[in-house]
Amino acid sequence: MLLVPDANERRGDAQAAAFRAKQKWRRRNCPNEFHAFVHCAFWPEVEANLARIGDDCRRERVPLVFVIHPIFEKDATFENYSLRNVHAQLADAARAQGFDVVDLRDAFQEYPAAALKLDNPRYYDPWHMSALGHRVTAATVAPHIP
Repeated sequence: MLLVPDANERRGDAQAAAFRAKQKWRRRNCPNEFHAFVHCAFWPEVEANLARIGDDCRRERVPLVFVIHPIFEKDATFENYSLRNVHAQLADAARAQGFDVVDLRDAFQEYPAAALKLDNPRYYDPWHMSALGHRVTAATVAPHIP
């Protein structure tokens, strides 16, 4: 039996192809490192979403604390952190919307990265914090919560 895609399946295939083409075009001037790439390729959406959230918060009079969480780069310290510019751009965009910005990199610099990250024996995990990382985060963010 021959299965012929219906109009919705063909539309879905066309949308997927258009999405892939758009992603390929976007990445042409972006760095290869995953986090820097995502930031570069999706910056227009990030900026638009920050503006939308800012509008909502102002309209409803809701204060917002924008917390920037650094990744734990393998064999690196927070002094030579490669995503400093990404953090700065995020912080500037968030402040432009009136958000209170907390960049955890500032607090994390006082500790060895290995002490702040969760140690996963199966693979290097650049995102998840240890108990100490959570305590440092809580102590850093708490004063900003109204």
